[in-house]
Amino acid sequence: MLSGTRRVEAKTDSVEKGIELGALAEMRPVVMACAAAGLGLLPGPLSTGIGVQVQQPLARVIEGGMITSPLAILFLLPLLASFLLQAK
Repeated sequence: MLSGTRRVEAKTDSVEKGIELGALAEMRPVVMACAAAGLGLLPGPLSTGIGVQVQQPLARVIEGGMITSPLAILFLLPLLASFLLQAK
């Protein structure tokens, strides 16, 4: 994500434009990777078979991470980058 931001920033010579265009360019790969992993692991937290008491708590945590990771990567990371890159 940040390498894409740096690439665009080098072309445009603007930190704000680099963060905006870099985040837009990396949005599809981030969302697709988390959606594929989340959908692939979805049977884990929804299962009701024998032995599910051991695996279901971890599966729920992983599914929660697959939901919150794109939000953190696409919204919080550019916000933090704008503060940190402006400070230089």
